[in-house]
Amino acid sequence: MRVLYWEQRVETLPPEEIQAIQLERLKTVVKRAYENTIFYRKKFDQAKVKPEDIQALADLQKLPLTHYLKDFAASPLEEKVAVPWESVTEIMTTSGTISGFTLPIALTDRDMEESFNIVARTCRMAGVRPDDIVQLLLPWDVSVPMFKKLSARVISSMAGRMILDYQIELARLLKSTVVFAMPSYVLRFISRAKEMGIDLKRDTSLRLAILGGEPLADAIKRAVEEETGIALYELYGFAEASGIGGECIARKGLHIWADHYLLEVIDPESLQTLGPGEEGELVVTALTKEAMPLIRYRTGDLTRFLDESICECGRTHPRIAPVRGRIYHRFEVQGTTLLPSDIENIVLAIPGLSGEFRIHIGEGGHSDRLKIVAEHAPGVLDIESLQVNVEATFKNRLGLDCQLELVPRGALPQTQFKAQRIVRGS
Repeated sequence: MRVLYWEQRVETLPPEEIQAIQLERLKTVVKRAYENTIFYRKKFDQAKVKPEDIQALADLQKLPLTHYLKDFAASPLEEKVAVPWESVTEIMTTSGTISGFTLPIALTDRDMEESFNIVARTCRMAGVRPDDIVQLLLPWDVSVPMFKKLSARVISSMAGRMILDYQIELARLLKSTVVFAMPSYVLRFISRAKEMGIDLKRDTSLRLAILGGEPLADAIKRAVEEETGIALYELYGFAEASGIGGECIARKGLHIWADHYLLEVIDPESLQTLGPGEEGELVVTALTKEAMPLIRYRTGDLTRFLDESICECGRTHPRIAPVRGRIYHRFEVQGTTLLPSDIENIVLAIPGLSGEFRIHIGEGGHSDRLKIVAEHAPGVLDIESLQVNVEATFKNRLGLDCQLELVPRGALPQTQFKAQRIVRGS
């Protein structure tokens, strides 16, 4: 196992040194947020906590949680920015899948440079080398400088005009070795290449995919890797905090860069802190963000801390399990609570389905029957038999009756961003 580092000293710091860095930076960011943002000054005053009350990492619990919809999305941008507006040099946005609209995220030059460095650290950890040709399969060309830091050549998403067939042909023509994309888009890339008669293992130089933004089941990852020869590595992050961590070549969880982020896992109902191995909602405190501080931010992502032993790769930063889904996307059918990933794991494993689907649920996230619209793959002739097979598979795997509608490939709207799996109110 050949381990590649970007900042070896930082990535292998003794845990006590990491904790000392975290405490120093926590004190600083809490003080800055209180003094420079209306948003956090209000929250801290309501909780009756002052910056000087934070003297140990355990004091983090004294600070109020930041809820995405009720706090973050509901507050004006100017109340969340901790720097003069002329210091803001970049505006990112959230995906809008929860709030219904993309929310602006302000960044300074320092924020951008730190983000580039963190993602470079993560991508090197996954095995991106200076001789790689990295092809972007999502319209997020701000990531071009991140890969340039690694000395890699970069094919921007606009090179393929964001057209799937063009992207596949460019991968073959330019001999790209790494792709950077959403998991659902990579699955479409692989499926479409097969339809075009392109064998990714034989006809391209692709060896690595860096994926982020959505969960992808281990079983699906391994099947794709076996078929294509492309190793799939997960990067974890979100617009409000940029890249937070990702997989190393040991592939035993996601390393979180603890010199920049302080993490908790809480019970989403009781809000109590959970221990290693207990699944709950991930809460993130960004320790070095300049423009928009993020303190005890409820991500909505469901995960758990893994054991605290030093990883085989030698890195000492904590690890979490791959995110299984978001609490906002949970829905209930006949008393059974499900996530879109539970449905996806079944759909992707059934021959004859394209992998694209929608779940139709009632208002409030409750339905008396599992209603799914799924695309069938091109060339499927016996639609009736496929429908019987899919419905029987869902009954066997989940114990639920499935009301299935099969539609032709391409009938469902697609996006290069996060897959939209849930249709509410139907």
